[in-house]
Amino acid sequence: KQLYPKADITVGGFETTDRRDFFDLAIGNVPFGQYQVNDKAYNKLNFSIHNYFFGATRS
Repeated sequence: KQLYPKADITVGGFETTDRRDFFDLAIGNVPFGQYQVNDKAYNKLNFSIHNYFFGATRS
């Protein structure tokens, strides 16, 4: 915020944000597991939780 005061910076969990429009950078600790996330936009792709985070953050 200090370096880019006009930037819209979101600090929060992926599940609590709705930033599917556009973003320059996402930093996180991607979870690993053999289970899926229920998300209507991505259910047809059958992503595991790890791949869901990579697929859902591609714009």
